[in-house]
Amino acid sequence: MMPLCKSPFKVGSVDGYIEKDKTITLFKSLVSAKLNVADCNDGNCFKQTIMIADMWMETYGPVGKGVRANSSECRQGEPLYEMLDKYNNGMLCAPHRD
Repeated sequence: MMPLCKSPFKVGSVDGYIEKDKTITLFKSLVSAKLNVADCNDGNCFKQTIMIADMWMETYGPVGKGVRANSSECRQGEPLYEMLDKYNNGMLCAPHRD
C-alpha cells in the first residue's frame, strides 16, 4: 500500500506536552486534513493552507520540538491550526467526515 502523504519533515517523539507544543497540535490537524483530502473531500479550496502548514512544520518541526504557546513561532502557527481545524470539522469547503 502506498503512503497517503509524503512529508519532508521527520516525526519526533510526541509523548506528553500536547497542549503546550504547537508542533503537535498543528501536526495532528495537518494529518487529519491530508487524510480528509485523500478520502475524496474537496481540497481545492484548501491546498494553499495545507502547503503553508507543511512549510511551517518544515521550519519549526520536527513534531515534539517544543514550540511554546507564547512564542512567535506559535503566533504564526495558531491561525494555520485554526483553519485546519475548521476544514476538518466541515466549516469550510468540505463536509465533516466521521
